Amino acid sequence: MRKCLGELIIVPYVCHMAFLRAEKKKSGTYLRIVASKKQAGKVSQQTLYSLGKVEDYTAAQLEAIAAKLLKHAGKSIDELLANSLKELARYNYGYPLLCRHLWRKFSLDRFFKKKLAGRKIKFDISDTLLLLLCERMSDPVSKLSTYRRQQDYIGIGEVGLQHCYRSLDFLADISVDLQDHLYHQQRDLFNITLDVVFYDVTTLYFDAQYPQGEDTLRQKGYSKDGKAHKLQVVLALLVDKQRNPVGYQLYPGNTYEGDTFKDGIKTLKERYQIDKVVIVADRGMLSEKNIDYILAAGYDYIIGERLKQLPTALQETLIDSSDHIPLAVTDTDEAFTYRTATHKGRKVVCTYSAKRAKKDAYERTKLVEKAQKLIDTPGLITQKQKKGAQKYISSASVQGADSSYQLDEQRIQRDRKYDGFLAISTSDDQLPVDQLLSQYNNLFEVEHAFRTLKSVIEIRPMFHWTDNRIRGHVALCFLAYTFINYLTKGLKISEPELQRILDKMQLSKVCNGEQEPFYLRAAIDQTTADMINKLTLVVPKDTSSQSVVNQMFT
Repeated sequence: MRKCLGELIIVPYVCHMAFLRAEKKKSGTYLRIVASKKQAGKVSQQTLYSLGKVEDYTAAQLEAIAAKLLKHAGKSIDELLANSLKELARYNYGYPLLCRHLWRKFSLDRFFKKKLAGRKIKFDISDTLLLLLCERMSDPVSKLSTYRRQQDYIGIGEVGLQHCYRSLDFLADISVDLQDHLYHQQRDLFNITLDVVFYDVTTLYFDAQYPQGEDTLRQKGYSKDGKAHKLQVVLALLVDKQRNPVGYQLYPGNTYEGDTFKDGIKTLKERYQIDKVVIVADRGMLSEKNIDYILAAGYDYIIGERLKQLPTALQETLIDSSDHIPLAVTDTDEAFTYRTATHKGRKVVCTYSAKRAKKDAYERTKLVEKAQKLIDTPGLITQKQKKGAQKYISSASVQGADSSYQLDEQRIQRDRKYDGFLAISTSDDQLPVDQLLSQYNNLFEVEHAFRTLKSVIEIRPMFHWTDNRIRGHVALCFLAYTFINYLTKGLKISEPELQRILDKMQLSKVCNGEQEPFYLRAAIDQTTADMINKLTLVVPKDTSSQSVVNQMFT
């Protein structure tokens, strides 16, 4: 509509909100502040201000211009970002990053490629095993829960539930070769010489009580976990003096632990071709037959002797403190002495520790107190059991009653004379006593390995029921333990501290308005930075694009 006011003709139009337009040309990208207008039913754009080529500005200059414009609008960049940023998802990148790093460190990519040759496996078994390892090292759960929680990690391809189970079948098939490969890799990485091997056995129980078969691993037997009513398997483990795993073997749950030892010797002799090794184990592991196996293989041994089961004359000789030789004395209460003797062709060393004597006396006092409580409540006493506190209870026939109970003072006095004494035997009569004790005391290395497997990796309880899946599960846990042991030893940190560090390594996927989403990394503390530097890891920057993150985890 036109209105004529003398010579002035006014043409009304509607002016819309101004905006920034970037126009790409051959010479560069030009920035203009434009506004659209509607006149006579037509919409056109009007240039309000031309900023020139974007290439002529530095990033700081562009940011300053934006800040000035926002200031005039009564806002700030921080407020703008706060209103426009939105977290789409949050992932852990610590466990995938470390697992991929160790995957290459232990040459597992080459190993699995060789083992996969000729197999009809169409899914990515590496990604599947990496996911299983991440969960086993982080927060161990069932394979079903692992499948459901795979979105918690970044850098691992999508894994199907059936792939998790099929991966266990694959691990079961190659478990022996995997143990050999990890052993040789550790030998190269740590530059170790296998001269002392620690051997021990534990039991792993099942929560799912599927029917047992005659030829299955799952059997009932003596449980070291106090789960006598549950089916179990027996796990024998070999580790070196640096706690590095050497190998393992699975046996049916009703296998006597001493009967597993022959296989352990055979493994060392045939698979690792080691000429000179000292086997360190508890006395329960080494029967006279097992000792013969060790000597026949050309190895030496160090075992804990059951002092009270040695011939009486030998016992009296060994615990006669008047003939003991001081080994180390820090103060009067911490005297440490020893006495040696020969028994059945081996050197027996009996040591006395004042500190151990106090411990033995304290534990016996507790058992005697418990025994007295049982005597006061005789209905709780089980005649068939003479272990624990009940070994200090004796019964005597009383006229008019079945029996009465009292403390066995003779047994208490007999046990008291052994306070502080410990006997160890060795086939190497040239081994100095201090080295003998040091190597035997290091038997806790295999006990520590079992604690890590059970408490950190949670190898048990198991929820599988076929032998193949059981073997695959144990192989997975063995691999996870190898990774954890490598990291804790190299970084000189504990397992809980390692988990704390890796749990904090997170990435948030963030979107900012209509822009492409990007990743924002959580702050890195000094402990995490030290680990990153020591392992020479490449971690995401404070902000990273999707393509950069994709490249980092390939």
